Amino acid sequence: MKIKSIVTGLLLLFGFFLHAEKVIPARWSWSLKPANPKVGEVADVIFKVKIDKGWYLYSSDFDPELGPVVTTVTFEKHPSFELVGKLKPINPHSKFDKEIWGGTYTYFTELGEFRQKIKIKSGDLKINGAYDSQACSNESGLCVPIKGIFGIKLKVESGELKGESGELKVESGELKVESGDWKINYLLFTFNSQLSTFHFQLSTLCQIFL
Repeated sequence: MKIKSIVTGLLLLFGFFLHAEKVIPARWSWSLKPANPKVGEVADVIFKVKIDKGWYLYSSDFDPELGPVVTTVTFEKHPSFELVGKLKPINPHSKFDKEIWGGTYTYFTELGEFRQKIKIKSGDLKINGAYDSQACSNESGLCVPIKGIFGIKLKVESGELKGESGELKVESGELKVESGDWKINYLLFTFNSQLSTFHFQLSTLCQIFL
């Protein structure tokens, strides 16, 4: 445990100096899928991390007590959405380290991806939060903290179907139904047509027999 604590301290110290020199071996980006969700739907907030050659980024799905900095993503609470489940890393590599960490950790090279499901609750979607991760060099063994904030703002369409008062139109012998309560209008139209036909037939019979 003493060796693990010393190694962790040294990595964090080296990471501090590299961060001060603006060494950024991993860059985060984010997006929403689907890009235009509706209220009531579940969407994915997708985080992608482009990692420089010769570096790797620790994932989010191993024991945080092991030693390496586990990737975390925190979301600010907002009434426009709610989290569904936990942050999910997409196909990270796995490695058992017996000498230093004494356990298995997961990591990404070249390109990392994390996904968080959310449920859309209102039309003014506002997602803000922060990510905290660590990238390390395969060559020097030095590690750099990769931190930042993210945000997504979007006007979301309502997922409810709204009926509007509609019209029933007859043009050139064709029946055209526009948006609205078309079923009621159609029944009334059919009833009126049948009633007109009945009146015509009754009038014709009266003329014949009278």
